[in-house]
Amino acid sequence: MHPDQLFCPIRKLWVAATPEELVRQSLIQMMTKDLGFPASGIALEKGLSQMPHMDRNNGPIPTRRADIVVFAKDIHPDHLFYPLLLIECKAVPLTEKVIRQVVGYNQFVKARFIAVANQTEIRLGWFQPEQQDYRFIPGMLPFETLKQK
Repeated sequence: MHPDQLFCPIRKLWVAATPEELVRQSLIQMMTKDLGFPASGIALEKGLSQMPHMDRNNGPIPTRRADIVVFAKDIHPDHLFYPLLLIECKAVPLTEKVIRQVVGYNQFVKARFIAVANQTEIRLGWFQPEQQDYRFIPGMLPFETLKQK
């Protein structure tokens, strides 16, 4: 162990303790310990093209990576596991640009919920068809609450 590394329980390996990784690990701890998210359904830094549900018939998939994707069972009629939540972690203030980044990623991932997080705040959002835009609330909801919505 090195002081500039920390153990990632999802990846089961030591990773560099960058400011963004500290945000990611803190969020994972809260989600798995306090909010009932199963660690087995969490994927970290997953390339968009690695996601099994992606429709490759709609053109090329960007070579971007999602910080955190939470998959859930039985929430989509065509896929056993499907993205429930897409999260972008930042070591900077959560600006409109950060929010638009995760919204852009979700055009491909198509998770039911998206979130942005930094050292001091989390914003959880979902698409509202009436406004044709995302609505965000502060904080994170429990896994079962998200799964039921």
